[in-house]
Amino acid sequence: MNSHASALHALGRSDDAIATFRRALAIDPEYAGAHLNLGKLLLRLGRAEEALPHLERLGGLRPDDAAVHFEHGELLYGLRRFESAAAAFRRVLELQPAYPNARFCLGNALWGGKQAEAALAEYGAAIAADAQAAGAWANRSVVLIDLGRPVEALADIEHALQLKPGNADFHNLHGNALHALNRHREARQAYARALQIQPAHANARFNTGLCHLVECEFAEGWNDYEARWRTTLNLGRVDTALPEWDGRPTQQRLLVWGEQGIGDQILQLSLADAVAQRAPQAVFAVMP
Repeated sequence: MNSHASALHALGRSDDAIATFRRALAIDPEYAGAHLNLGKLLLRLGRAEEALPHLERLGGLRPDDAAVHFEHGELLYGLRRFESAAAAFRRVLELQPAYPNARFCLGNALWGGKQAEAALAEYGAAIAADAQAAGAWANRSVVLIDLGRPVEALADIEHALQLKPGNADFHNLHGNALHALNRHREARQAYARALQIQPAHANARFNTGLCHLVECEFAEGWNDYEARWRTTLNLGRVDTALPEWDGRPTQQRLLVWGEQGIGDQILQLSLADAVAQRAPQAVFAVMP
């Protein structure tokens, strides 16, 4: 039945394949192959929450299979369950200390869980095991910036770029390290290289805007700042089906929400009178 389900999936009949895998598991709940294949299929279909119990069960059925624990860890990381992901990757390393990418992924899980020093150590171990691991060099630079060590971060991201000079994300991170060192014009050049490689790179566009704003180049800065909602950053956007205000006078009720941190909101509230003149029915939603 497991083979039949796999054949159905190969024919593009995913719903039938899922039903067949589930019938196989109803007959034998400890059928490891069916748990594995059903979990992978659900993952490919973007149904990670449904895949999770199958990979967890598989881990119990194959407790010494490093590959199973690695896949489980990747799934947990994708679901932002960072502590559980880190535990899965540690189990991988217990079983196979040299398992490819396990230390890098453990570093990512620790960083996701805001354990900066521990993440730094794992990225260092990944680099020691493979000096060509460009992702570990790059991600360590992110942690170093967060820890207030931008000089070291710059060295790391430049090493990553030597390994992968065509990586737009690395050029964006290079700009971040330069920005942290107040080398704003050089940072803009790095962001420009990221955008040359990947014109739709929203983080690089947004970061370019921040550099312009720091240099009091407000027209360019606010224009690029509009890219913030397309970035991978959590900047406090309120999801709504309402149309975005274009700044023109309106008598309709206008929702104005505070973005990002309290400092940003204090700055934004300095424009409250100007907003009220154009939109008398404005309602402000800010941090208490």
